Order: sequence, then C-alpha cells, then structure tokens
Amino acid sequence: MYRIMAFIALCVSAYITLTYLALMVRVFIGIFSEGSGVLASFVYTVTEPILIPIRQKLDKIEMLQDIPLDISVFVAAIILMVLGIFLPSVV
Repeated sequence: MYRIMAFIALCVSAYITLTYLALMVRVFIGIFSEGSGVLASFVYTVTEPILIPIRQKLDKIEMLQDIPLDISVFVAAIILMVLGIFLPSVV
C-alpha cells in the first residue's frame, strides 16, 4: 500500500512541477513574445484550465478589478509551490 501511495505522490509531484514550469514559460512568452507559435499555443492550452477557476475567483474581489495585470498566473504559481512543499509530508 505504501508503494502505491508513494507512486501517486511522485506522479502528483511531477504534475505540479511540470505545471509550474509551464506557467513560468507562459510568463516569459507573455513578456518576450507575442504569444504566437506552436510552443505558445501548447503552453496556453496546458495552463488555461488551471487559470480559469482562479480568474473567476479573483474577478469577485473588487479590489483586484482595476489591476491591468493578470495575476492569476502568479496566484497559481504560489498555490503550486505550496502544494509541492506540503505533498511530501502527506506521504
């Protein structure tokens, strides 16, 4: 049973790491590129399902509505970092 839990934790940890890297690539694409191309399309396709619920929650916060920056990427990165920190302690 422990091996199964360890394998699941390893898979979730790998998913968190890859998703975090995809978010960072998305930030760099947004800064240094126009967001067109195969890589940009792939990164947006991978990260958008994670960012949509965060954007919906952030849109309800009145104080954040006037900010011209999409902070959902940064909130998602923080959530993934916290999950990555606490995941090994669960197993």
